[in-house]
Amino acid sequence: MPPLGLFAAMEDSGEGWVELPDAARLYLYSDGLVEPSNSAGEMFGATRLIQLLNKAEVLENDLEAVIKQVMAFSDDGKHVDDVTLVEMHK
Repeated sequence: MPPLGLFAAMEDSGEGWVELPDAARLYLYSDGLVEPSNSAGEMFGATRLIQLLNKAEVLENDLEAVIKQVMAFSDDGKHVDDVTLVEMHK
Protein backbone atom coordinates (compact mmCIF):
# COMPACT_ATOMS: atom_id res chain seq x y z
CA MET A 1 0.00 0.00 0.00
CA PRO A 2 1.44 3.43 -0.91
CA PRO A 3 2.02 6.04 1.81
CA LEU A 4 -0.72 8.58 2.47
CA GLY A 5 -1.15 10.96 -0.45
CA LEU A 6 0.97 9.03 -2.95
CA PHE A 7 -0.10 7.12 -6.01
CA ALA A 8 0.73 3.41 -6.36
CA ALA A 9 3.06 4.15 -9.31
CA MET A 10 5.21 6.56 -7.27
CA GLU A 11 8.50 5.41 -5.85
CA ASP A 12 8.38 4.44 -2.19
CA SER A 13 10.53 6.83 -0.18
CA GLY A 14 10.92 4.36 2.64
CA GLU A 15 9.96 4.65 6.26
CA GLY A 16 11.32 6.78 9.02
CA TRP A 17 10.60 8.09 12.48
CA VAL A 18 10.56 11.58 13.86
CA GLU A 19 10.47 12.26 17.58
CA LEU A 20 8.30 15.28 18.27
CA PRO A 21 9.07 17.37 21.34
CA ASP A 22 6.40 17.88 23.98
CA ALA A 23 3.64 20.27 22.87
CA ALA A 24 4.70 19.92 19.22
CA ARG A 25 2.10 20.03 16.46
CA LEU A 26 2.29 18.33 13.09
CA TYR A 27 0.00 19.46 10.27
CA LEU A 28 -0.72 17.45 7.15
CA TYR A 29 -2.59 19.13 4.32
CA SER A 30 -3.62 18.59 0.73
CA ASP A 31 -2.55 20.86 -2.09
CA GLY A 32 -6.11 22.19 -2.24
CA LEU A 33 -5.39 24.18 0.90
CA VAL A 34 -2.50 26.19 -0.57
CA GLU A 35 -3.52 26.48 -4.24
CA PRO A 36 -6.62 28.73 -4.12
CA SER A 37 -5.89 32.04 -5.85
CA ASN A 38 -7.32 35.53 -5.61
CA SER A 39 -8.40 37.81 -8.47
CA ALA A 40 -4.78 38.93 -8.95
CA GLY A 41 -3.81 35.30 -9.65
CA GLU A 42 -1.82 35.06 -6.43
CA MET A 43 -1.96 31.64 -4.73
CA PHE A 44 -2.64 31.37 -1.00
CA GLY A 45 0.60 29.43 -0.64
CA ALA A 46 2.42 27.56 2.10
CA THR A 47 3.92 30.70 3.65
CA ARG A 48 0.47 32.17 4.39
CA LEU A 49 -0.72 28.81 5.69
CA ILE A 50 2.22 28.58 8.11
CA GLN A 51 1.61 32.13 9.33
CA LEU A 52 -2.06 31.32 9.86
CA LEU A 53 -1.31 28.07 11.71
CA ASN A 54 1.04 29.94 14.05
CA LYS A 55 -1.66 32.37 15.19
CA ALA A 56 -2.86 31.95 18.77
CA GLU A 57 -6.52 31.27 17.88
CA VAL A 58 -5.51 28.40 15.63
CA LEU A 59 -3.51 26.89 18.45
CA GLU A 60 -6.83 26.58 20.26
CA ASN A 61 -7.71 23.78 17.79
CA ASP A 62 -9.91 25.80 15.45
CA LEU A 63 -8.86 24.28 12.14
CA GLU A 64 -12.23 25.12 10.61
CA ALA A 65 -11.31 28.80 10.95
CA VAL A 66 -8.12 28.12 8.98
CA ILE A 67 -10.08 26.53 6.14
CA LYS A 68 -12.59 29.40 6.14
CA GLN A 69 -9.79 31.96 5.85
CA VAL A 70 -8.22 30.06 2.96
CA MET A 71 -11.59 29.96 1.18
CA ALA A 72 -12.15 33.68 1.82
CA PHE A 73 -8.82 34.40 0.12
CA SER A 74 -10.34 33.29 -3.17
CA ASP A 75 -12.34 36.32 -4.29
CA ASP A 76 -14.86 34.37 -6.35
CA GLY A 77 -15.48 31.83 -3.61
CA LYS A 78 -15.06 28.96 -6.06
CA HIS A 79 -12.84 26.08 -5.13
CA VAL A 80 -12.42 23.01 -7.28
CA ASP A 81 -9.93 20.91 -5.33
CA ASP A 82 -10.27 18.90 -2.15
CA VAL A 83 -9.26 20.59 1.08
CA THR A 84 -7.77 18.47 3.83
CA LEU A 85 -6.09 19.64 7.02
CA VAL A 86 -5.08 17.22 9.76
CA GLU A 87 -3.47 18.22 13.05
CA MET A 88 -1.56 15.88 15.32
CA HIS A 89 -0.15 17.01 18.61
CA LYS A 90 1.68 15.48 21.49
